[in-house]
Amino acid sequence: MVTHGGPTLHMARRITSARIFCQTVLVSAGVLLVTILILLLSNNSQGGHRRRKDNSIDLRETFLPGDVAGSSNGTNCTRRGIESFPDGVFTNEQRQHGALILNFVVSAYMCGAIAYICSDYFVPSLEILCEKLNLQSDVAGATFMAAGSSAPEFFTAFIGTFISKDDTGVGAIVGSAAFNIFVITSLCCFFAGKSVYLTWWPFFRDVVVYLISVLLMSIFVLDGRVEWWEGLILALGYVGYIVLLSFNQYLSSNAERLLSHIKRKNKKNTDESNLTNPNGKIGYGTMKNEPDEVHDIKESSSLSIESGNHSMPCPRERRQSSRTDPPEKSVFSSPEGIVWKIIWVFGLPIIVLLFLTIPDCRRLGWQKRLYMVTFTMSTIWLALSAFVLYWMMTVIGYTLNIPDTVMGISVLAAGTSVPDTVASILVVRDGYGDMAISNIFGSNVFEVFVCLGFLWFIAAFINGPTEIASEAMAFTTVSLLLTVAFIVFIIYLNGWQLNFKTGIFCMTVYVCFLVVAILNELGILGIVEPPTYCKGPT
Repeated sequence: MVTHGGPTLHMARRITSARIFCQTVLVSAGVLLVTILILLLSNNSQGGHRRRKDNSIDLRETFLPGDVAGSSNGTNCTRRGIESFPDGVFTNEQRQHGALILNFVVSAYMCGAIAYICSDYFVPSLEILCEKLNLQSDVAGATFMAAGSSAPEFFTAFIGTFISKDDTGVGAIVGSAAFNIFVITSLCCFFAGKSVYLTWWPFFRDVVVYLISVLLMSIFVLDGRVEWWEGLILALGYVGYIVLLSFNQYLSSNAERLLSHIKRKNKKNTDESNLTNPNGKIGYGTMKNEPDEVHDIKESSSLSIESGNHSMPCPRERRQSSRTDPPEKSVFSSPEGIVWKIIWVFGLPIIVLLFLTIPDCRRLGWQKRLYMVTFTMSTIWLALSAFVLYWMMTVIGYTLNIPDTVMGISVLAAGTSVPDTVASILVVRDGYGDMAISNIFGSNVFEVFVCLGFLWFIAAFINGPTEIASEAMAFTTVSLLLTVAFIVFIIYLNGWQLNFKTGIFCMTVYVCFLVVAILNELGILGIVEPPTYCKGPT
């Protein structure tokens, strides 16, 4: 995503396309396996597994107490999301005996495909579209580029709202927001190699808007249903955000002027107090204020060098400069390293299929003029990839008897956020740490206002109020609101600076948030009752 004129995924394309696919597949596989193992081990510690007569573990009894399958004739049971998808090749019993590993492989494969489509087709077509529409960099970043960055989350929410009609999509958006803010921020701190001084105005602006969006969402899901007008309010909130960005230069300059005035006033009062000793006599000044002045210099330099509002190139400038870059390797060029080559061979089918069905608008000539075809075809492929990923996650959750919302908050959220994670790390390594952090909050604003709000409005307007089956979702969103506010306060106390310690702190907060959210969804904390699921397919 381009936020405030910041870098986009074009930086990731400095590495071969195959390498992007390979990295995403490898990271996705690790994230999915670790998350599932944590869920299973946490339940093992509670003695949650039941054993059959042959002493084998019944994974259908893993998480939900009592009759986990519910009653097929029950009127108060919640339908499992798997019922909205096609029947798989394997039965539930076959998956429990090892076939489930194929679902993990396909899930990681789809994460790699989504990252590859976004990097090589979807985002480049959006960049050209923004150029043709002559959009300001901030508005382009908040609209089309936000769609490029949040495309996996959008299609996930779409599937959850209109196809499976469960809470997995909502949980994925909430979990993805937490993953983006805490995990990606911590990884940016780790990979930056030095302290990252945030430009305070865009960070402050996006954080305030995001907190407002989460607050509204928390209020609307409190009663377990979302009316059409509530979805409309969220959707209009994004329109207001775009209007805010349209006046961003004016607001930014006035905010900087006000901050400078306050700093000068405070400095003047401090200097006067330091020049007077306790006896009331004039004396020599102290070195007390010099560190603050040095810090101010650092802040001002970050404003002039790293700020997306002032000196970072706009999308058009970046595109023009990128034309002087060395010619890109063929999409069929294999990456270096034996591990990457193996994964590359594994990914060749989807790479070839995309090459044959989507024009590469990055190349000069007739393909560049077909950017709308690129946009349309990449959108279709993103939707299909997100559908398969959602399907695989639903099957995994059903087989291990993990509630749909838990799968959404943890595994699916992490899976859909992997492309953003890889892109953010690459951007940070290129020296744009400030922009990577701004991108996180900008993407989250889009996900709440559009991926949830707009889709809720459409669904409720057509089919009536959207039901939120999980009673814990309101608690989870409020917890997210409080933890984000706390993180922002810590960053403020740290002088708008991100370093290794901040990264450790953010990662710790994420683990705590995820554990509390999952335990609450399972009803272990006693705050809410877990949903009773209807009997699903065998």
